Amino acid sequence: MKVRLPGFGAGQQRQGDLSGRKGAATILAGERDGVRVEVEQGPVRPLFTPHPATMALYTRARAIANATGFDVDHGQFGGGSDGNTTSALGTPTLDGLGPMGEGAHAASEQVIISSIPARAALLDGILREWKF
Repeated sequence: MKVRLPGFGAGQQRQGDLSGRKGAATILAGERDGVRVEVEQGPVRPLFTPHPATMALYTRARAIANATGFDVDHGQFGGGSDGNTTSALGTPTLDGLGPMGEGAHAASEQVIISSIPARAALLDGILREWKF
């Protein structure tokens, strides 16, 4: 069974915040009533940390979104996105441009259908207006 500890996902503010949680998880290890619990660290990905070049991309993408009638926000998040890795390497990175939803990567994952046209318009605008 895999267990995730609170605080490892969205809203985590600093990479350093993770070390205390990893240490706290080790207190779960041991054996009791014939049940053995082992604590292993899974893959660790850096937090998505925007830097100036990423914020410049965000500003351009936000202008396109605003022109099509909606707004996009930015933040710093944990999770398993490849965007976390590219951002940590200093590559300007936009992430989370797909449809809105909830329950990511779970059996209960849902997409908010009404968000698809606006997100498609944003991607269309990026592909049409930016020089790659």
